Parts: sequence; C-alpha cells; structure tokens
Amino acid sequence: MHIIYKKGNNLNRKKTKEESVSEMDLRLKKQKENKGITLIALVITIIVILILAGIVITMLIEENGILKKTTEARKMSEIGYEKEQISLAISSAKASKIDKKIEKEDIGNELKENGNNAQVIDFESKFIITFLDSKRSYEVNLQGIVSEPQEKIEDEYAGDITKGGTLTGKEDSPYQINCIEDLVAFSIATNGGNTDLGITSSSYSGCYIILMRDLDFNSYFSYNDYSTTKYKDLNRDDSEEKLYIELTKREDSCFGFPQIGTFSGIFNGKNKKINNLYQHGDKFVGLFRFISSGVLKNLEVSGDVALASGATGPQEMVIGYAGGIVSQIYKSTIYNCINYVNVTSDTCAGGIAGGQVYANNCCEINSCVNYGKINAGGSAAGGIIGYQYSNTFSPNVLNCSNFGSISSIKGVAGGIVGSTANGGNVCNSYNLGQVSASASYVGGIFGKADNSKLLCNNYSNAKLNGKAIGGILGNKSWGTHILKHNFYLNNVQSEIANTTTEGNPKDIDYLKSEEFVNELNSYIESNHDEVDTANWAKWILGSEGYPILDLDTIWNGNEWTNL
Repeated sequence: MHIIYKKGNNLNRKKTKEESVSEMDLRLKKQKENKGITLIALVITIIVILILAGIVITMLIEENGILKKTTEARKMSEIGYEKEQISLAISSAKASKIDKKIEKEDIGNELKENGNNAQVIDFESKFIITFLDSKRSYEVNLQGIVSEPQEKIEDEYAGDITKGGTLTGKEDSPYQINCIEDLVAFSIATNGGNTDLGITSSSYSGCYIILMRDLDFNSYFSYNDYSTTKYKDLNRDDSEEKLYIELTKREDSCFGFPQIGTFSGIFNGKNKKINNLYQHGDKFVGLFRFISSGVLKNLEVSGDVALASGATGPQEMVIGYAGGIVSQIYKSTIYNCINYVNVTSDTCAGGIAGGQVYANNCCEINSCVNYGKINAGGSAAGGIIGYQYSNTFSPNVLNCSNFGSISSIKGVAGGIVGSTANGGNVCNSYNLGQVSASASYVGGIFGKADNSKLLCNNYSNAKLNGKAIGGILGNKSWGTHILKHNFYLNNVQSEIANTTTEGNPKDIDYLKSEEFVNELNSYIESNHDEVDTANWAKWILGSEGYPILDLDTIWNGNEWTNL
C-alpha cells in the first residue's frame, strides 16, 4: 500500500506550524506586556499607598495633627474635671461652715472624699491646689475663683543664675533667670553682692542673661520657695519676713523689689513678662537702676513704682529718676520693650526710662511702647523717657509709641519725651495718650527741648492740656531745632507752643486715613530731606483706625524687609 502525499497538504501543514509559532510568540509577547503593565500598576499602587500613608502620618503627628488634637482634647477634659472638682469641694466645704470661712484642710478633705489625690496649701490669701497624678496646680482666691492650671518649676539652683556653674554667661551659654529668687540674686550681685549668700558683686559686663519664663511677684508659681527668709530685709522696713512679703508689701516704709543695680551686659527678656513689680523709693525706681554700656531687649513689665522725696536741681541736673523699666541709661540700647508700669515721681518720670543722662551719650530707645500712667510732680514726664540729655545726632528715640496718660504738676510733659538738655531726637514715633501739665509746657511729642537736633516723621493725635500747648513741641528755649514732617490734630494752634509755626495740622479723618499712612511711608522711602531713614519701621493702619508701626517690617535704605 502506497501513501501518496499531496503537495498542498505539506504546504498547509507547514503553514499551520508557522502560524502556531507566531501565535505562541504573540501570546508570549502579550504575557510579557501584561506582566509589564501589572508591574507598573503595582509600582503605582505602592507609590499611592506610600503617599496616602505619608498624608495619614502627617495628619496624625503634625503640629495641628489628629494625635495632638486628641491629646489636647483629653487634656482639656481633664482640666475641666479638675476645676469642677475644686469648685464642688469649695461649695461643699462652705456649706458645712456657718461663717462660710474655710481652711485648706476643709478643701483637702472634700477632694479626698471625692477620690482625688490632691494637695492643698495656703498662699497668703489664696489656696494652691495640686493634683498629684497630673501634676497640675490651680490658684483659688477667697471668692472661689479657680485659675487655669499653672506650672511650678522646681529649681535646685534657685538664686544662682549660673545654675551651679554650668552656664558661662557667653552668647551660646547665657545666664538664666527662671524664678523670682534668680531675679533677687541678680539684683544683689549688681548692688555690691552679699558674702553671706555667696553672691559676688558684678555688673555682668559683656555677659548674656535671658529670662526663661513669665514671672509674677504676686504668684506662688514664680517662686521656688516663697516663704524663705534667707534674703532678710530686702524691702528695707527693718523687719525680716517671707520673700513674698518682702517683695509685695505695699507700705510707704517698704521699698519692694530692690532694683537691679548697675548693669553692663545684654539682657534678653525673650518676649516674656515680669508682672506686678512694686517699688517705693526716694531717689531711683524702676526694674533696673542704671544700664551703662548695656543692652535691654524683648521685655514686658507691669506694676506700680513711686518715687517720693526726691530732690530737684536745675533742668541739667535733675536729681531722682523714676522709670517703668529703668531709672537711668548711659551709652546703652533699649529695644522692643513694653511698659505697663504706672510711674509716679516727685521729680522726673518716664514709661520706659526715667532719664538718659550725661554728655556724649549715644543711647537709643527703639521699638518700645508705653501703656502705663506716667505722673511727675516736677521736672518732666514723658511716655517713653522723662529726661533726655544727649549731644549726638543719631535718633535717640526711634519707632516708639505711647498710649498711656502723661501728666506733670509743676514741670513739662510730652507724649514721647518730657524734657531735654543739649540735644535729644525723636523720629518715626507717635502718641495717642492724653498729655497734661497744669503749670507748664505740653507737647504732643516733646514737652521741652533745648537744642533738640531732630524731630521727624512723628504724629500726635491726643488730648493736650497745659499752660502752653504745642501740637508737637511744647517749648524750645535755645539752640538748633529741626522739625521735619510732623503731624498733629488741628485743634491745637501751632506745632510749637507760643509760636506761629504751623507745621502739619490735620483733621481726625485725615489722621485715620490710608492716605496718611502712605504719606508717612513715602517720606521714609524718599529720604528727600537727607535724613537717614534706615531701620525705620513701616506704618500700617491699626485696628482702631490710626496709623501704627509694624515693627517687624523695616526700611533697610533701599527696600522694606521683614525681620
């Protein structure tokens, strides 16, 4: 039997075989392509998952993330519970007393019965309640008002600003003020030291000192040990009492906090506050007594200081200086300080400084604000500085403002500076506080200026009362006076009292306009009077409608820059 192969069949078989190979190649190619697509999809999926994970993690841990918000919410809930427990304890304790007078034991027992692990102590006319588990403390006054939680820092080196010798006082290792005891030790050192306390005399020349937190002379939480008597008779009333009493007892025989003496270093308040300063002296009052060749910056102070029985010599020899923050300054800089201290003086008074003293004094007070009431019996009263003596041309007061009421009974008064002898300059500043001097000269910016070199780009929109009133300057007695681009409310007759110098009187609408803001800034930018305007702050319209200074935006000579 013979099998006959047809040519066509062989061709078909060959073709079928070739097609099979092609189809297989195609399938393999598609599989590879599919694997490639799958791999790309997998990579993209992983990337998307990582991105989503990053977003979720960020949402959890960022500054305003979910975890932080949850923690804060839990903390606020705990604080609310603790404050409620204190209020309930006080109410229950009062209910069981006929005279409603409660002791710390009464509150402690009530808290314990409600299952709270708390400690109660007496602090003068207040109770300090600490929940030992959360370590949160609250201050409660006699009316039962509960404060927000506060922290009492325990400092084993209280009264030692070197902190056991671990700090050098250099810029990278500044001395630290962490409690009232540190502030007291700092004062003692700058007033001659105390061998019994182991405090060496020092003006801290060239040393750096920083304020670590807000301090309040009236607060238990600002003291390491408010009841210590080791500092003895700080307030000079011939009795030794608890530290808290020594510093806060308000009687005419008590000086209060002893001034920080002669200081020649760099003190940085780090934008913290020292509250409820009290002093009653006979020659100098203010947190600092004398800053010589030093720097004071970034500090806010509140309280009351009074100078009584001070002697007054000629204007050039004023005796007795009262300042909210410093009594006297010499060849020094005060920068970015805010005063809420009410200052009363028989002689000279200023919100930031009582006096800038001595010839060849190149002091500068820059970017400072006064809110305190300043009252001088004689000599001079000023919102920023009471008495200014300087024969330098550079601006001594720059970028400053006053909102407090300024008054002098027998002497002169100015919104920014009370009086000068042989110089003194005020630039790019403003006054919105009432100024009065019943027996003498009043100026919206300057009370009295002898040989004042420059008053420039200032404005006053204030109620002025006095024997003689100037919208900007109360009186000029001798020497050169350069007044450029100053503005005042047009209810005052002249720029300088008892003269026909008109200056730039404006109505209230203009002084509250954007046009006025632009005019003040244009002067800084144009420099057409050949006045060096570098480091002058920018004007903006404030929330009350008046131009205020944006102290974070400064003209560098060519453009506005942010600090």
